[in-house]
Amino acid sequence: MELNIDRLHLALPASLAGRAEGIGRALGEELARLPLGRSLDLAHLAIPPLVLDGQATDAAIARAIATAVHRQLGGMR
Repeated sequence: MELNIDRLHLALPASLAGRAEGIGRALGEELARLPLGRSLDLAHLAIPPLVLDGQATDAAIARAIATAVHRQLGGMR
């Protein structure tokens, strides 16, 4: 299965604003690694706010976001 994202709106707290580009890039890499069980065509997907460690690496933050996205996709029927 393949995941295509036409547009991504990533809302980060002001404390992470300077890292948004790196987190966004790492998020794309993390999402590419996640297994998909089926194809979906979604106009919108929202995940609940996450509590993240601001001292974590961009990759760790991206991994947490990707995991939340994957969890939401798994709940889609």
